[in-house]
Amino acid sequence: MPSPNRFKELFQEVQAEHKQTSTFSLNDKVLIVDGHNNYLRNFCAVPTMNEMGEHVGGVSGFLKSIGSAIRMFRPTRCIITFDGPGGSQRRRKLYPEYKENRKHLTRLNRTYDFKDKDDEDKALTWQLIALAHLLKCLPVTVLAPSNVEADDVIAYTADLIQQRDGHSIIMSTDKDFLQLVNEHIEIWNPIKKKAYYPQTVIDEYGIHPNNFTIYRALDGDKSDNISGVKGIGLKTLIKHYPTLVNEEMMDVNALIDYAERQDKGKLFESIRRNRDLIELNFKLMNLHQVQMSTSTKMSVMNRIDSANFELNKTELTKQLAELQMLGVFGNYDAWILNTWHPLIRFSNKE
Repeated sequence: MPSPNRFKELFQEVQAEHKQTSTFSLNDKVLIVDGHNNYLRNFCAVPTMNEMGEHVGGVSGFLKSIGSAIRMFRPTRCIITFDGPGGSQRRRKLYPEYKENRKHLTRLNRTYDFKDKDDEDKALTWQLIALAHLLKCLPVTVLAPSNVEADDVIAYTADLIQQRDGHSIIMSTDKDFLQLVNEHIEIWNPIKKKAYYPQTVIDEYGIHPNNFTIYRALDGDKSDNISGVKGIGLKTLIKHYPTLVNEEMMDVNALIDYAERQDKGKLFESIRRNRDLIELNFKLMNLHQVQMSTSTKMSVMNRIDSANFELNKTELTKQLAELQMLGVFGNYDAWILNTWHPLIRFSNKE
């Protein structure tokens, strides 16, 4: 019978061999969270109050919704993105009215009412600041580079993960991300509780994800103050451009060229007449060509590659206690164990 020392040697050899042949990567399955989208949605919809009777729905809803996604998808890592300071500058150079005249937040749940708009704005700001401090205690990577919108960071990050043979799950209710869907990138809509794959996009919209940007350029985006081409609805567009359901990508030139070859039809006439608007919208909304400088891309890549994955439970508990929010999470220790510890386990395998 082999000696105990020999058993130990064999065990170490097997471990070393497994480490050399393991295909595990920290970027195998990455949950990428649209931070502002998730925060604003929860701030408006979640009426949760702390022990002092203050509204904390933005913070609690954000952490709970991300926690739910982590437990559901079991990602190997979680990256959370926010708009950086001056995030809209590049698009405003193309279109000065971009994101102007945005409406005030619409509260979806009136269980908690603020005294006035100023009171709501103050709560919106201090909760976001509190959330930023809490995220520093969690094993997640936060990205918010200056002069860049979160949409661009998300698109660049998902593409980077794909280049490294990984898979991304983008968590957002923003349908602009549907243009990124492919076999390596899926979208999770937490309101619809629905994951979008290429066929899912085709089934719901009748358009392949590769051609979703063309549809958005024609449709516009009221939330960003981007006007679409009047009189062009989705059903009409699909009827006159049936090839949009195909995987082959159609650019603006192909869209216009086809319209110019048609003699009749109000849709084709509108497209010919609004070429400048369509080209502008396509530039504004195209996430396959992100509005990021090379230096910013390098900074984001370095942040992703050098991120620390630590759970500082002591500091997290201290901050939540100061916010008087510990009771919000029910069984706090179980929430920590089931939500955040798996991310530490995955990161330690890298």
